[in-house]
Amino acid sequence: MKQKNMLIAPIEQFHKALSACTNVEEMSRVLYEFLIELHIPEKLEQLSQAAVDRGALEESSEHDQVWENIIDVIDQFVHVAGNDDLGLETFSTLIDAGFESLSFRLVPPAIDQVTIADMERSRLPKIKRHF
Repeated sequence: MKQKNMLIAPIEQFHKALSACTNVEEMSRVLYEFLIELHIPEKLEQLSQAAVDRGALEESSEHDQVWENIIDVIDQFVHVAGNDDLGLETFSTLIDAGFESLSFRLVPPAIDQVTIADMERSRLPKIKRHF
């Protein structure tokens, strides 16, 4: 039962803090503080490092991008609707949609690579060899 309370208590505090907010900017601040309290940036860094240790460089790159993308979504939300009072349910729906729309760029895992592409449609700068 104690483990259940350890999980539920922070969520209840988060919900209570969100419910007391009067606008999107305050809700976004509470969300950000909740993510910091859960040590999400540190956990993402650990996941990224573990992926590097396994040699999964693309996965590591995705983990590195998650926090930046989350902050971008929250910042855009504040910029667009900062003083608006959307209500907790609407805020939740919209922020969830923002998180679902996150996209990640794939960075080449190494400098030494071979790319196969149609040269007329390719945008590859500084090609050293082409067959």
